[in-house]
Amino acid sequence: MDLALKIHLTAADRPDRLGTPDMEITREQCLSLLLCHDLSSDELATTLRKDVHDVRSRCSELKAAGLIRDSGQRRKNPHGIATRVWTTRRLATCPQPALN
Repeated sequence: MDLALKIHLTAADRPDRLGTPDMEITREQCLSLLLCHDLSSDELATTLRKDVHDVRSRCSELKAAGLIRDSGQRRKNPHGIATRVWTTRRLATCPQPALN
């Protein structure tokens, strides 16, 4: 396939990738934390002890599903880059995600 014609497929475009257990667990952990705190992908990754690239992908999927949104805030990551802070509707009680 011509490189110019390649289309980047997100996980939402690839349902075969949505069901892997690790991806589902990471999505659930991210959403659990965001129900209580506004956090960037970098902050989520640090808290969950996960790779930031995996967490960013899961946040993109949660956003596409309408479960989280951009808060409008930006925070600097460890590299000094301003990153998006995610938010969602708050719960009265905050669940604690199971860390692996």
